[in-house]
Amino acid sequence: MRRRFLARSALAGLVALTACRPDPVVAPQDDAPPATVQELVISTAKEVARFGFPVDLSKFLMETREPAGMHEVADGYVSIVRRRTSHEVFAQIRRALEIPPLTNGDGLREGVVQMVAASTIVGFLHDRDTIVFRTDAAQLGGPLEHALARALVFAYIDHNMGGLAASVLDASANTEVALTRQCLAEGFATYVADTIHASKRDRSDAIPTDVAAALLGTHANVPCAPGVAYVAALHAAGGWQAVLAAFGQPPTSTEQLLHPNKLDTDFPVNVELPPWPDDAGEAELVQEDVVGELAIERILRERGYDDTVASHGAAGWDGDRLGMWRLPSGEHVLVWRSVWDREEDAEQFAGTIAPFSTNEPRGFRIVRRGRLVDAVSAESEAVATQWYITLQDSLDQLAIEPADAVSTREIEALPSPRAR
Repeated sequence: MRRRFLARSALAGLVALTACRPDPVVAPQDDAPPATVQELVISTAKEVARFGFPVDLSKFLMETREPAGMHEVADGYVSIVRRRTSHEVFAQIRRALEIPPLTNGDGLREGVVQMVAASTIVGFLHDRDTIVFRTDAAQLGGPLEHALARALVFAYIDHNMGGLAASVLDASANTEVALTRQCLAEGFATYVADTIHASKRDRSDAIPTDVAAALLGTHANVPCAPGVAYVAALHAAGGWQAVLAAFGQPPTSTEQLLHPNKLDTDFPVNVELPPWPDDAGEAELVQEDVVGELAIERILRERGYDDTVASHGAAGWDGDRLGMWRLPSGEHVLVWRSVWDREEDAEQFAGTIAPFSTNEPRGFRIVRRGRLVDAVSAESEAVATQWYITLQDSLDQLAIEPADAVSTREIEALPSPRAR
């Protein structure tokens, strides 16, 4: 069931979520708590505008939907943070790493959408300029106010900063670039909501919102908790102007977003893969991608490693490239080349993706060459062997940045981060 309750023509058309007919809109007094959801919408929009991010409510529709109806909201969001082929690639990575449940790309994507839908009480449909409330969550209080503030900030980004899908969460980018931008946008929206939540409770500092446990470990990385910490640090150093400036010049990688000592100093290496070997038969390239530190860390947590092993296994990332090909038989072949700050980082990563047993034909066959790790997942031994010959013949000299190794050593000396 859907109920629209905000006409585009004027704010005077606003009616309460629970009403069936328009009622006069009475904005709450600044010192009075909102008594209805319509008052909450107005008061939250005012709070967001006080930070310098005004949202013209007359330009948006608002709807209520039953919980099942939030699937479309989640599906729309996942569509702008990942290409569909990315889900197919990560489904095959999970298979190679023996991460249950084993599924195809469509199944993985649908699982992510369902988790996002279940955790969304207010969402924003960017392609229809619509803010959607879940009917069973439309009760006044902190969670609803917080979720509404996030949705309003997403609306502000979409209307005032070049478009949510087009310039912030660009699904045409590789996974690493898209995830970095996603973290920045989500961090911005969540930090604004956290700050409003804190100010309503007479606190001077924003209290970061806990991430739903069900959403941790998914390759989609929705939501991106490290983005909140990154935006909070930007705000502390340079106010909202510094936060907005970051959208024009975001971090170059999730590594920089995760680690302040890497920002503007440790830049990823551009890693290339050679073409499909002629001697390996015919194959169709499905996608080439860059996975990046944050997605690697989450994959390792999904594989069952604890915080220390997962974070150390991903730390020291210096660049990667993953290619997935489909053979005429339907078999998928993964080729993953990664570069690391130190040889010990390469060794740690290689150990975390090594097969648990010899019984998984798709498990990664791994060769480490100094700071470089090559991993191939193929059922055919002949195809895998041909790829190792091709990779051996396409080695490049890798420039060493001593400062990168130092900053990675500093990171590993810190306490292991909680799941993120």
